[in-house]
Amino acid sequence: MNFNSLYLGDCLEILPTFEPKSIDFTITSPPFKTYHKDYEKENEIYYPWLDKVLTELRRVTKEYIIMFNSSTRIVEISKRFNPHRIMIWYKGIMKYSYRYEPIFIFKTGTESFKINKRIWGDTFKFQPIHKWSIPYENPVELYEAIVKMITKKNDIILDPFIGSGTLALAAKYLNRKWIGIEKNEDYYNLAKKRIESSL
Repeated sequence: MNFNSLYLGDCLEILPTFEPKSIDFTITSPPFKTYHKDYEKENEIYYPWLDKVLTELRRVTKEYIIMFNSSTRIVEISKRFNPHRIMIWYKGIMKYSYRYEPIFIFKTGTESFKINKRIWGDTFKFQPIHKWSIPYENPVELYEAIVKMITKKNDIILDPFIGSGTLALAAKYLNRKWIGIEKNEDYYNLAKKRIESSL
């Protein structure tokens, strides 16, 4: 496992190669759906897959897992996976019907502090990004706010669905170590380009 590095591949294949509790925090925004045409089958596939991801993230993460997901899944994720706390990303007035996104906080069982003491606000207001060819792009400023609030200098932060590299950029700006995984080669190349151009 190398710090400040991108891995190309499926996180469910790469994460098992990481040592237990080798990551301080995970901050990520996994895919919101599998794009199956049948809604019922979509859920039958999605939640077992997400369970596998969270199980592996709990194994490698020492402190907390912070996960963005769709507002349409807030009830089901809360019932199935029992988050410790939910914060909100408010996107402002926009054309989409859902103007907010839940940010779930999950315990890992080995936390060294109470995260509630570090959270100074439950709502973050940032406009969504439509610059890159990636759906549901999150702004760097949003990640910076969360990283600054919860982590400290030189902490190791993982994003197993790093997309265009947003978490890596936020971590770099704030002097945190980071690890990113992305299985889409186009997204991986975009992340690599953005990170290299920020040097």
